[in-house]
Amino acid sequence: MTAGQLTLERSEPASAAAFEVEVIRDEAGFDALREEWGRVTGLLELESPMLSWEWARLWWDYFRGRNELHILVFRQSGRAVGIAQLQERRLGLGRASFRTVKPIGWEDGGNQGLTEHLELLFPAAHRAALLSELGRRLGDGGPGTLWLPGIGVDEKLPSSLERQVIHSQVPVPFHHRQLPDDWSAFIQSLGKSMRDNAKYYPRLLERRGFQAEFEVAATPAEVRAALPVLIELHPSTSAACVIGTTFTSRGDVSSCSRSLPGWLPKASSRSAC
Repeated sequence: MTAGQLTLERSEPASAAAFEVEVIRDEAGFDALREEWGRVTGLLELESPMLSWEWARLWWDYFRGRNELHILVFRQSGRAVGIAQLQERRLGLGRASFRTVKPIGWEDGGNQGLTEHLELLFPAAHRAALLSELGRRLGDGGPGTLWLPGIGVDEKLPSSLERQVIHSQVPVPFHHRQLPDDWSAFIQSLGKSMRDNAKYYPRLLERRGFQAEFEVAATPAEVRAALPVLIELHPSTSAACVIGTTFTSRGDVSSCSRSLPGWLPKASSRSAC
């Protein structure tokens, strides 16, 4: 998978296989989208918790900064078949200004974001047509840039998007992987650099008086229980570089942890800490 930055320009008219498109710009609309969002993510190849409505909504509450919602819901016969969960921000002043459009969950500044799996909610059955319509819709909104995540290494973009690519990130060959259940197997499954780091940090913690344990969260309930720890740790990792928005106090972190509801999408996920 890879990600690319594209210019936004007015493109050709809609094709015959047009979608009914709703643009959501407020949080009330975001909240009302929860059920449809869940149905669409259920059609994706990988139903990751990080693509769920719950994850995106919580991320938006704490990391949106000066961005505004720009969620596009694509429907056919009244039924949602794809969602582009986008945020936008206008840069510059007056006639020299332009907008930058990025997915919800995309944090600027050094690849230190909390959302590690990010792609538009475009199921395979309609993906090519949805990408084409996305380029047309955003191009009609004036000049700007679009960060497009989760593009397959061998995936061919529609011409309306491909000719506007100005930068592509290095592809990530394996977007997700299964983790072994025990520490030794986990260590052996890593590359040398990561393996050395994984062995070093527990020893460092123990030298500082902490006890290091290996735990695996392999079910939705276990992942849900581990989320407060993830939220607590994120400010420390994001502080390593300049991020547009981070937690500013312990109160923010505690509030976020308390607000985690009893949810997790019906997706199998596994993480280790």
